Amino acid sequence: MTKADNLKILQRHGINVPNFIVIDDESSYAVRSSADCEDSVNRSHAGQFDSFLYVKKGEIEEKIKLVENSAKKSNEKNIKISVIVQEMIRPDYSGVMFTANPINGKPETIIEAVKGDAKDLLAGKVSPDFELPPKIKNELVSIGKKIEKIFGCPQDVEFCVKDGIISIVQSRPITSVKK
Repeated sequence: MTKADNLKILQRHGINVPNFIVIDDESSYAVRSSADCEDSVNRSHAGQFDSFLYVKKGEIEEKIKLVENSAKKSNEKNIKISVIVQEMIRPDYSGVMFTANPINGKPETIIEAVKGDAKDLLAGKVSPDFELPPKIKNELVSIGKKIEKIFGCPQDVEFCVKDGIISIVQSRPITSVKK
């Protein structure tokens, strides 16, 4: 067993272990922006700062710098930007879930999904073309309600599904909906 394996076991057993990510040669990672002006209740700069998918170990440092430098392209002043490095999940399907209708604010869950990763869907380059299995859809709706309750306002949630397991990769307020 590796040190990383031991830390994961300790966490599962409720032992307080500082947050960590294990970066290895085989895995890919998502390197994402997290700026103070990016995803607030009052405004959204979604997609304004760089994020990268399928990043290999040797590219992580370069991509972190590119994410940080992408803040310089913004008209915002004094941006505080952090960088998130997540394990890259190669999803069977993925997409976006709105816990309220972003157009009219009605309290209905809207889920859009595609096969594979949702990068092009989120960029508006493709239309949603995948109907989620009912079990996954119901579980997502339940997760969405929980997330909305945690943050106290409707959310725009990005998700991916691999082997029937749902992972939430980010959540932000829906700025077009006022609660």
